[in-house]
Amino acid sequence: MHVYQYPILSNQLEDTVITANAAAAATAITVRSITGFAVDQYLLFGEWGAQDSEIVKTHATTAPSGTTITLVTGGVTYAHDAGTKVYRVEFNRVEISQASTAGGTKTVLTTTALEPDKHVLHYLDTSVTTGFYFARFNNQNAATFGSYSPACPYDGWATNTVGYMIEAALQENQRTFNEIVTPQWCYDKINECLKTIQGKQLRWPEHQNLNAIIGQTTRGIMSVALPSDIYDNDSNKSILAARLGDQDALLYKDPLEFEEIIGDVKTTTLRSAATVGATTLPLTNSYDFADSGSVNIYNAGTLYNITYTGVTRDTSSGATGALTGIPASGTGSITVAFANATNVWQDEEEGKPIYFTIRNGNFEAWPLSDATYDNFNIRLDYWTVATEVNSDDDTLDTDRFDMVQPYLSWTMRNQFKRNGEKDFTDPDYILFKEALNDAIRNKARGLVHRSKPKINRISY
Repeated sequence: MHVYQYPILSNQLEDTVITANAAAAATAITVRSITGFAVDQYLLFGEWGAQDSEIVKTHATTAPSGTTITLVTGGVTYAHDAGTKVYRVEFNRVEISQASTAGGTKTVLTTTALEPDKHVLHYLDTSVTTGFYFARFNNQNAATFGSYSPACPYDGWATNTVGYMIEAALQENQRTFNEIVTPQWCYDKINECLKTIQGKQLRWPEHQNLNAIIGQTTRGIMSVALPSDIYDNDSNKSILAARLGDQDALLYKDPLEFEEIIGDVKTTTLRSAATVGATTLPLTNSYDFADSGSVNIYNAGTLYNITYTGVTRDTSSGATGALTGIPASGTGSITVAFANATNVWQDEEEGKPIYFTIRNGNFEAWPLSDATYDNFNIRLDYWTVATEVNSDDDTLDTDRFDMVQPYLSWTMRNQFKRNGEKDFTDPDYILFKEALNDAIRNKARGLVHRSKPKINRISY
């Protein structure tokens, strides 16, 4: 099993610098600052992965004082020159466990000291032949642990996993992690690649989500939040079709056309609850409503018509906007309690929803659903965004893996050999581009997309 040790340094707690040469076996070091340092702490001398880097514990009873940090008996193993960085780290060991399944009970195989002169700690186990390995960092003195690593299969990562791609890219470049190329750096580059792939062509079959239920129709409510995994939540670019239950597909209208269809409807919400018999109705924004008339409020599938004779115009910031002159009882009165933020409508239209639009991250349908079309599932066929990876055991589909691996190898080489400068003539980048072009050209779409004929550059 391979354990990436670099997170120990990336999560370091404090750091300082040695200001006077420290010989091997020195039990006291002179540093620039002792702020944040105390007894029984683990210190990393030097940079992770560098020769002669080591972890040493501070003295159990002698606290740092002035510019001096006292170490345990035996002190440092190696000499460290002035200018060497010293980091306080949380852990000094790693515990390696095994389980028969990824979620099974773990059995500790060994607890071993970290190796600061290496980026990766290698552990060879011959006691088991199946199952999964786990690793977690350990503070020997405090007997505390970090979180477990992802489950690592006994026979290694599958070829469509992030862990496999990272190891393959490192091996191709004949390098290990350093202070820049870390596991998180690799995750970021893989996500960068996935976004690049999807940006070249939205309609990848693996990103289809067909007949997804995003909510239900409710009388008095015209909008439902779009799914969080939709590729574009500000337009219909990601929408294939929308429908209610088993009804025909709704017709898409852009927001401007949608507003024209809605017409002069006025809508707002209650800025506080309305009680039975109240003679005023508190509104979030009362400016658009007629000087007198009636409004509709829908509650639990029932329409309530409320009449009023006056308007106090204001917005929620003033907290005085309201409809006034509501009868205390009888026709047009408030006969049921309405919760805060309930929709209030005037001149709206109810019936069978026909149109929809996408704006502000919401799906909106019109007309409002009447009693016949209340409680219908809102079904959407849409394209999802590529799922971001953040762990070695995250998986990708085979085709995208074939494109991601050369991309990751290329970006690593740019960092290792070119100080981050991109070389677009690199063989791995060319391989990535060819694989991407082949996928765009050859991959089956799964759906038929009709195109409109053009005559003299005019679409019909």
